[in-house]
Amino acid sequence: MIYTRMKNMFLGLLKYHKMLKHQNDIKNLSKQNAKLSIRPSSSYAKRIDTFWENHYGKRVNKFWHAAIASANGIEDEHYIPTDIWYLEILPWLNRLALHDAYTDKNSTDVFLEGFNAPATILKKINGNFYLRKNHQVSLDAAYEHLMQHEGTVFIKPSFTADGKNVRALFINDNKIFMEDNLVSFKGLDDEYGSDYLIQAKIEQHPIMQEIYPGSVNTLRMVTFRFKGKIHLLFTFARFGNSGHVVDNIGAGGLGCRVSEKGRLNKFAIDKLGRKFERHPFSNYVFEEAVIPNMSSFSDYVISLHNQLPYFDIVSWDIAVGPNAEPILIELNLAGESTIYQMINGPLFGSFTEELLETIRDSQYRPSWTLEWKL
Repeated sequence: MIYTRMKNMFLGLLKYHKMLKHQNDIKNLSKQNAKLSIRPSSSYAKRIDTFWENHYGKRVNKFWHAAIASANGIEDEHYIPTDIWYLEILPWLNRLALHDAYTDKNSTDVFLEGFNAPATILKKINGNFYLRKNHQVSLDAAYEHLMQHEGTVFIKPSFTADGKNVRALFINDNKIFMEDNLVSFKGLDDEYGSDYLIQAKIEQHPIMQEIYPGSVNTLRMVTFRFKGKIHLLFTFARFGNSGHVVDNIGAGGLGCRVSEKGRLNKFAIDKLGRKFERHPFSNYVFEEAVIPNMSSFSDYVISLHNQLPYFDIVSWDIAVGPNAEPILIELNLAGESTIYQMINGPLFGSFTEELLETIRDSQYRPSWTLEWKL
C-alpha cells in the first residue's frame, strides 16, 4: 500500500515535470518568433474552454491554441495542446512500450509486407553485419560488399529522429568520401555503433527535385485508426533547406500542406512557425506545385497501417518516385503535434469531438510513464 502510494506520487511528479517542459517549449518558441502569441483573445479563450469542458471534461492550457492560430491564421478550438497530446492522447492510441522495436529502421521489413523502399545495402544490428534478407557477414565482407556500390549512398542510425546523423557518402575506387573528405569504414563503424544501415540513393519525382534538389523530399502522411477503420488525416510535403541532405523540419526543413488532389498550399512553415510562400533555396512558388497520383499514396499508407495493430496513429514518410510511385522511407509512432497543426490545422479534424469523448469516458487509462520514455 505504501509502495503503491509512493509510486503514484513519483509518477505524478514526473508527469507534472513533463507538462512544465512542454509549456516551456512553447514559451521559448514564441520568444524565437515574435509573430507567435501564446495569449488568445478573450473570445477565442472562451470558445476553447467551452469546447474542452464539453468534450473532454476539463479546461486545457491555451498557449498552443494561440501559437498555432497566430502561425496559420486560423482560430480553432479543436487544436490539441502538446502536453495533452503526449501525456494523455498518444499513450491512449499507441502501445508506446513497443515504440523502439517498431521504429527500428532495420526491422521495417519484419513488420511490414508489400512496400517499396530504398534498397538496403548493409545493416548493422546489435553489433552484427547483415546483407539483404538478414544474411550475416563479417566486417571484412561487409566492407567489400559496400565497395561494390559506387556512387552516392546514405548512412543513418537505425534509431533516429529528425534526420539526425543521416549523411551522404560517396563510394569511388574502394574509397569512401563524406563531404569531399576521405573517411574510413572503421571510423564510420565506430561512430555509428551497433545499430545503423546504409541505403542506396533513390531518384525522386522532378517536382520534388525542383523545389529542393539537395535532399530526398518526402510526404509526411498521418493515418488514424478509429472504430476499426483507418483514415488519412492529412498530408504535408517536407523539403530540405540550406544545403542539408535531410528534409526534416526539426533539422531546418519546411513543411507545406498538400490537398487530396496533390496541390501544395500557398505557404510552407518552418520549425519556428515562420511562413514562406517560396522556397528560400530554389525560390520555387509552393502553390504552383501539384504532386500527381495522390490517391494511390493514400491507399498505400492505409494498407501499411492495416499491418500495425498496436498503433492507432502513424506518421509515414513517403518519397515520390520518378513515376509518381510511393516509396516508404520510414514510419513514426510518436509524431509531433504543434508543427503538424501549424501546417494542417487541427490534428484530428472532424474526429476531434468523438475521440476526446471516447477517451474521457473510457475505463482504460494507460500508464504513460511505464509505456513512454520521460
